[in-house]
Amino acid sequence: MLSIKKGVTYIRVSSQRQVTEGNGLDSQLRSCQAYAKENGIQLVHAFEDKAVSGDQSERPGLQALFEFLATQDEYIAVIVDDVSRLMRNKEMYYPVKIAIENLGGRLFTVKNELNQDDPMSGFMEHILVGVADLERKMNNKRVLDRMKQRLIAGSWVFPAPLGYVHENKTLKIDERNAELLRKLFSDFGRGRFNTYREVKDSLEAKLLINPKNGKRFNLTDTSFKKMIKNKI
Repeated sequence: MLSIKKGVTYIRVSSQRQVTEGNGLDSQLRSCQAYAKENGIQLVHAFEDKAVSGDQSERPGLQALFEFLATQDEYIAVIVDDVSRLMRNKEMYYPVKIAIENLGGRLFTVKNELNQDDPMSGFMEHILVGVADLERKMNNKRVLDRMKQRLIAGSWVFPAPLGYVHENKTLKIDERNAELLRKLFSDFGRGRFNTYREVKDSLEAKLLINPKNGKRFNLTDTSFKKMIKNKI
């Protein structure tokens, strides 16, 4: 630690609500900054991932951290608030940590002492990673259980497909677009269109209105395929 004079911070929150309400990112950053100051580390960069799950390694902020480390010619302290901010997937934690170390980074956490020379510290790191992984899986299970119960109760818990809108937690036909969509289906069935591009370029498609913002709906090949499955 004493030989490492420069460092960066990495912070992450998993939900858009945390980003919008400011919960998590600011407190993590302040915690990492205080840790750096206490240990005489000059922070030269800050990296963050907003609304990104902790079980994913493909993150813009994390990739930017890797790219930055690759340009450095000295050891860089990578400071995170705790191991769960870096990774909540036990299978991915050590590959990510090793990637950081191979690029000249050295991982430090504010809440957990990581010292691979100390067997007990290394064992505690295993436990902390395991706890983070367990919390992730339990959170996912709770979300799925709540969604299942809402579905059983008659609520629609997924985004409304094109041609429908959410109303009182259920799906209702989007009357503003219904006639246009029915004509598209009818013409499609009669062979008027040979490609999805022709559907997208049709007058009916250009008149579709996005019920969320009142603007023109950008009909894509994927959205029309989903329409066919839903059969409005």
